Amino acid sequence: MQSLFAPAIALLNRVGYTRKFAIMGVLALIAVAFLLGSLYLNLRRVADSAQLEIDALRVLQPMARVVQHLQMHRGLSSGVLGGNEAMKEKRAAKEKDVIDAFSAGRASLPQELATGKEWVRIGETWEAIRQDGLELIRRENFVQHTRLIEDLLHFQSSIADHYGLTNDPEIDSTRLIDTIVRSLPWALERMGQLRALGTGALASKQPLQIVQQVEIS
Repeated sequence: MQSLFAPAIALLNRVGYTRKFAIMGVLALIAVAFLLGSLYLNLRRVADSAQLEIDALRVLQPMARVVQHLQMHRGLSSGVLGGNEAMKEKRAAKEKDVIDAFSAGRASLPQELATGKEWVRIGETWEAIRQDGLELIRRENFVQHTRLIEDLLHFQSSIADHYGLTNDPEIDSTRLIDTIVRSLPWALERMGQLRALGTGALASKQPLQIVQQVEIS
């Protein structure tokens, strides 16, 4: 240690007290500036990460509404195809809600995701269901809706990856994000499937078909 600090001690011994205090003050300022710079960079990193999470939520919320409206559209379609004519008007109104939700979701996406193959394929699938859904048998209509919703849930995971939500360094934040993006939406989708199957079964007055279809799915 003496050898390490020997040049600095020799320099200080050659100057007066005024210069000694000036040198020590400069060194102290350099140390403080270094600490402040490190603090700024760390806070900036945290702020950028938080902003990315906020941006991701602004995109995920419209996508969640698309999924929600599609699940209700699936149930109403199942009821109409099961023979409940009274649901036709509700289904048509819900179809408009889905179209509006798709438009809002598309507008919220960044350019690279909005033009990506995954979102384009989702849009094409929805157009096919919208145009020909009532021409299908009830089972096939249910399957196509379900595949589309599953694609949307996977797309939500892609959005989370795009914004770095899955790389959050905090374990509690990571678990919360995983619940919001993956676990909870998939659990709600299982319930939505049962609701759609039940609606179709009640409309067709064939309740035993619920069990058969759930086992198939």
